[in-house]
Amino acid sequence: MCLAIWLSWLSLLGLVSARINVTVQKYTYEVFTGDDLTLQCSIVSDEGLDSVHWKKSWTVIYSSDSRRTDYKYSGSTTAYPSLTIHNVQIYDTNYYYCCGKKERKEICSRWIHLKVKQRPKDKPFTASVLPNDRDIATLEGMRLEQRTCISRDCGENCDIQWTLPNGEKSKSDIFTEPIRQADAGKYTCTVRSMDVEKSKSFYVSVNYGPKDIALSPPTNMTVREGRQIPVVTCQAQCSPSCSYVWRGPDVRKYSRPSGTLSLGTATKSHAGVYVCMAKNDHGNLSIALNVNVEYGPTLISFTPITQSYRQLEGYMMEPIRCSADCNPTCHISWSKDGHRFSSNGVLALGSLDRSKDGTYICTARGGNMHINKTITVKTLYGPRAISISSSGNLSAEEGQRISIGCQADCSPPCNITWAGPNTDLAFRYGRNLIISKAGREDNGEFVCTASNQYGKKNTSLRINIHYAGADLRVIPDDIRYSIKEGTAIPDIRCEATCNPACEISWHHDRTGHVINGRTLSLGKMERSKDGNYTCKAANSQGTQTLNVSVVSLFPPEVLQDDPLNTSYVVNIGDVIRDSFSIDACPTPHAFLLYEGTEDQKNISIQEEQQRGSYRTIYSYAISNITYSDVGIYTLTVSNSQGTFLHKFSIKIANYGSLPQEGGGAASIPFLVWIILVAVVVSLLLVVAIVIISKHNKERKHKENGSNNFPFTGVHNNVLYNPAWGAQSLEPPQQGGNHVVIPNTNAVDDASTRPNDVYATVSKPGTTDELTATGPSDVYSVVVKHRKPERRSQRTEQSPSRTTNKDGLIYLDVEFVSQTDTNGTDQVVIHGAENKCEYGEIDFSRKATVADGDLKE
Repeated sequence: MCLAIWLSWLSLLGLVSARINVTVQKYTYEVFTGDDLTLQCSIVSDEGLDSVHWKKSWTVIYSSDSRRTDYKYSGSTTAYPSLTIHNVQIYDTNYYYCCGKKERKEICSRWIHLKVKQRPKDKPFTASVLPNDRDIATLEGMRLEQRTCISRDCGENCDIQWTLPNGEKSKSDIFTEPIRQADAGKYTCTVRSMDVEKSKSFYVSVNYGPKDIALSPPTNMTVREGRQIPVVTCQAQCSPSCSYVWRGPDVRKYSRPSGTLSLGTATKSHAGVYVCMAKNDHGNLSIALNVNVEYGPTLISFTPITQSYRQLEGYMMEPIRCSADCNPTCHISWSKDGHRFSSNGVLALGSLDRSKDGTYICTARGGNMHINKTITVKTLYGPRAISISSSGNLSAEEGQRISIGCQADCSPPCNITWAGPNTDLAFRYGRNLIISKAGREDNGEFVCTASNQYGKKNTSLRINIHYAGADLRVIPDDIRYSIKEGTAIPDIRCEATCNPACEISWHHDRTGHVINGRTLSLGKMERSKDGNYTCKAANSQGTQTLNVSVVSLFPPEVLQDDPLNTSYVVNIGDVIRDSFSIDACPTPHAFLLYEGTEDQKNISIQEEQQRGSYRTIYSYAISNITYSDVGIYTLTVSNSQGTFLHKFSIKIANYGSLPQEGGGAASIPFLVWIILVAVVVSLLLVVAIVIISKHNKERKHKENGSNNFPFTGVHNNVLYNPAWGAQSLEPPQQGGNHVVIPNTNAVDDASTRPNDVYATVSKPGTTDELTATGPSDVYSVVVKHRKPERRSQRTEQSPSRTTNKDGLIYLDVEFVSQTDTNGTDQVVIHGAENKCEYGEIDFSRKATVADGDLKE
């Protein structure tokens, strides 16, 4: 209640504008086509409403100011803001807004969404109002034509009733009694069948002249001039709404047709009687308001009218009278610095001196209000004393802001000027000397001078600027030295200008060594002297540094504890990986060159620079080594200071000696020639052995005559012993089909030496056969117990060559059962280009066979 009263008074005072509150019952409606629908809305305004209107998608469709005649819409009045849409159709689906308007202020509700659905065809009944459902506007007390709610197409189960404006339900006809003011509102005819409901609505407006006119605030008022006069609202009960007219002192500026009187800030012209009249087509009614405006004091005036006095000392001032227009009567007084001088409105100062300087205030009080008006008195004289804010000389740091005040006792105020050592800013006008960023050029004496037309004086102080060595530099003017080892390094001198004087030193980053003094003397260049040398100039104002880099230049050097290989002996398919470290400056470039063939090729080499040192790690890899990789390799590492060379060779194990130059694939033909020569020599030896053996057998055959065992080509060897005894060469008894040379030791040895060769010697079955065939009819078969299919393949195809790890060629010897004209078997040696007819086999020697060449 208190809050409402407080807001009402604020409104009367004009401090709160009209409030309009628009609310809706629901924000979503869903109806079928053909229905009547009411969008419920209520509007509350503390100053009434000028109009109510509805918008569809922000377009005004119905307003209380202008009525439509197609009866599509009804309602939307200031008394009943809700909107009824008759015979709703699909095109009525949209967003609607309920809006109230007061003067220029319009407030709308949040959107209301209407969704219209097509009515199902199986529910065709309707609701109707007889004789019609048009809205009614009538005067209070009139009799209206009765209206009936019916449905012509609804079955027996229909429920028909009226909904009255007060919410009551009725099944009887309406308007059977004279119309009353309370009968105004919405009437709805509702027909309900099962779960389907149809309705028709219309509105009744009851018109009457103004009643119960009243003002808010309701009483006469007294207001002080300059304050806000509360807004006065004139209200009356009217239908249709009344218009309001105010009459009074110049009310055309302040009244509104809505019935409000807003006078604003009170002035003397607002005082008087104001009359409000409410009227409509059915009558008018008036009410009066008395406004009493209190004002004053206003318009203080002086006699004489001068408000500023500036005179020399000793001048005789005339009295000054102060007056004001006040209602009620004002009280007038003079004061200075809070002390009252006079209470009768007259100020009398007499002869002037500096003690009378100042501002004098005339105060006029009336009621709860007072106003002031002042005069100033100033005695004129030249400078009597001058002073600066800094006592004595001033010390400051470079870059610091300096502010020094200079003042003097003068009237009128003296003109203050500064002069100093900085010619760019030699004179600083104004009371304060301000150096925003002190520099070394501001060292020196500054003079402050105060002067006016009555005199002149000056004073001075000295400013001492402290600064660090901001202009740090080296001589010679070079901060990067790249010097070859052993070369003399020039002396480097560090200079700086400081106040107070700086202490200068050098610092070596690699050793941490500190050298005090301006000069850096390093002598001859050594690798240990390279790095960054920092010159540091320090005083109480700070430290400045400057870096000088010294770099030692030297050719590539391999580390002594990282020796390089000069030869690699590897197997086929192996991989050679190696790395080495090089110290050099500047950083060298490395490449690896293979010189095994006429076409040289570069081998890829990787490098990794070690941060913070001169060292570079190089690495390379030669993968899946073949004969084409055999040869000489040259590693070259070079920079601007020199070149490092290293050579190494690659050999394949059991491949023979390699040439030192031009190795690799070029050496293969040379080895082939060696092998071919060895084969030819071996063949010649075999042929010679066969011939000599045959010759010896024939000779022995002749010597032995009737010897029944003509085979004499068996010799003692480390693997086999004759079958007839280890020490005797006497032939065995006749009658056997074969002479076999088994040797137990040989068999045992063969089990552990799978690459050895076994020989089986066969002879004819009878002595007659032996005699008939001649002394050479002994068949010798050399059997290689491995891969017999390969041997037969070589026999059927062209001769093949098999080489062991030493490069020697295997010879397959076969005695073929083909007798020549002399009755001698042919001996075939596979593996040589020439095939000899005769051969003698010596089992006392054996060749080394590579693992896997011969298998069982």
